[in-house]
Amino acid sequence: MRLGIDFGTCYSFPAVVINGEPRSLLSMKTNNGNRGIPSVFYFDRRNGEMVGVKAEAYGNRNPECVVTNVKSELPNGTEYELDGVHYGAADICSRIIAKITSEANEQLETEFREHTVYEAVLSVPVRFGDKERTLLRKAAEVSRLDGGAGLTIKNFIQEPVAAAIDYGEMINTADQVLVYDLGGGTFDVALVIPTPFEEQPYRVVDFDGTEIGGKDFDEKFAVYLQGVFMRDCQIDLSRDARSRHDLLMAARKAKEELSDDTRTDVEVQFDGLFYDVSVSREEFEEATHDLITDTMEITSKLVERNNLVGSEHLHVVMVGGSSFMPQVKKGLQTILGEETKVHLHRPDKAIAFGAARFAANDNLVLQLAPFSYGTNTYAGDVEKIANMVLSKTPLPTPVVKHEFETLIDGQTSVLFGVYQNDGRDEYEDIDAGVKLMDITLGFSAPVPRGTPVYVEMSLGDDGILLIKAVDPATGSYETASINVVRMD
Repeated sequence: MRLGIDFGTCYSFPAVVINGEPRSLLSMKTNNGNRGIPSVFYFDRRNGEMVGVKAEAYGNRNPECVVTNVKSELPNGTEYELDGVHYGAADICSRIIAKITSEANEQLETEFREHTVYEAVLSVPVRFGDKERTLLRKAAEVSRLDGGAGLTIKNFIQEPVAAAIDYGEMINTADQVLVYDLGGGTFDVALVIPTPFEEQPYRVVDFDGTEIGGKDFDEKFAVYLQGVFMRDCQIDLSRDARSRHDLLMAARKAKEELSDDTRTDVEVQFDGLFYDVSVSREEFEEATHDLITDTMEITSKLVERNNLVGSEHLHVVMVGGSSFMPQVKKGLQTILGEETKVHLHRPDKAIAFGAARFAANDNLVLQLAPFSYGTNTYAGDVEKIANMVLSKTPLPTPVVKHEFETLIDGQTSVLFGVYQNDGRDEYEDIDAGVKLMDITLGFSAPVPRGTPVYVEMSLGDDGILLIKAVDPATGSYETASINVVRMD
């Protein structure tokens, strides 16, 4: 048995499949309205470390000692100082994953009488590449003695793909599933097709995403509300950390209320007094118009690429806590047509349930290469990436061969850098890529400029990128590999 974990920017949700059905592993004390465990970490010297609901409550009283949205900062190596103690983003992620795992296993034992589980599938945003996945895996594997989960990540799955699988399995559809996933920290969209008569019952067709999430809507609306309070109440809510934190929390609460109501009151405390203003859904939508427009433009391009407008065999599914906002459904129907049925599907659970389904059957979905992969070369004096495996190619990819020539006389070796990038062109700017590793091919003697060499590259359905550098004159070669998808 393996866990399925949606490690979210704002909330995290563990699940497992029991008797063929996904089950929530949230207890009543941690479910926070069934949204999940808050992905929040708190520390002060008096009370120690806290994660989840308790951390969120203490953080509201002492915002200098709380960390939120840490998943977004993981690839940046962000450092935090909490009451004089330094934590890295990876340290905090490990504490949060440990809390998720502990709560999940407590529920497995008390509610389902199942044994402790320390293997999991972790969902990730579509733009999480090798670096982010490696950091998350290492954070999950920190031992329990060191405050971590001691968890083995057996696989990753893209968040909207997990939601599509959960939806497809629940309603048993043969139609395409388009998932619009607006979570706390990222926006992702994916198109998945059920393939019940093939080896893998689902096939990923296309995906895209960006680093826009519910937190960005909160921050935009908070800036707007700051102006409203200044205008109507003559108070400056930007003057200190406490006021800014309270305003952000008020903006988030108002955003959620305006998903159901056309108008709401926003109350804040300032210098011991309470102030309130009234705002409308129209004001919220105007303040955040550029954000929703960005997500719709990404969705529209995917729809156009796959000729989905007017399709009679398409299910459009919204997941993620921020998909409750009415402008999401309106925007999708504008793109796909007013007659298109758009469903909210278990917005807070679908990703975890889909990850749990994949954890129970790792042959459930045919995934695509998450990025393009290539090696460095030169076009004149300009260094470029020569792409060999292109993003969105079904796994396993064919072996691709690319020929190169040595650059200077007397070379005794060639160093190839292996790069990950977003592009799908044959050549991309070197600055657009992220180096994953190097592979060196040595010669038995110095060779002249223009000596031919070649590189072979392929990405297997096990997620392993294979690289082979060959000297055709002698047949000698060097090989290397890296697990970029993690499909054990």
